[in-house]
Amino acid sequence: MKREAGFTLIEVLLAMALFALITAVAYGALAIGGDGFQQLQAERDRLESEQWLARQLRQDISGVTHSQNRAWSPVALTSDPRGENHFDQLTILVQEPGQVGLTWVRYAIDEEAMQLVRESVPALARSGFEPIAWNFANIQSLDVALLNKQGEWLERWDEQSGMARDQLVAVRVRVGDAKHTREWNIPIAY
Repeated sequence: MKREAGFTLIEVLLAMALFALITAVAYGALAIGGDGFQQLQAERDRLESEQWLARQLRQDISGVTHSQNRAWSPVALTSDPRGENHFDQLTILVQEPGQVGLTWVRYAIDEEAMQLVRESVPALARSGFEPIAWNFANIQSLDVALLNKQGEWLERWDEQSGMARDQLVAVRVRVGDAKHTREWNIPIAY
């Protein structure tokens, strides 16, 4: 009796079971790799937003300027510590590149979205002018301090504090989220 070429039912079932086992192992390995890729991408996005924030802070603070209007303070800082987090606000008068006239720039946390926001408004804008706002990254804490010429870090400052305008030397900005804290010390060069 001559055997016909082909596979038996048992051979087909064994091949399917082996294929299912290989598929399950490969899927498990790829799923772990996919999660790692997503974590890596989230970390890269966080680092890019921090670098962009650092560049923007340096540009804004290097552009701090005085005005002929003595009522305008070039720097104003309000401190708002709440437990481990800070919700400080930094307002500076800058000469933005490409802009005519002076601009008020304010850094603060949008507490609803928990994002750091940079708002800018022309200094001579009419009341009701809508600020240009940029959301940076998810931030839970914004801690700002100003260094004076005596080497003291100040948590609050405005023109009414009695300190001369040229007494400020640097700005320290700390931003933090649930996992990371980043700090920059940026000199003020009026």
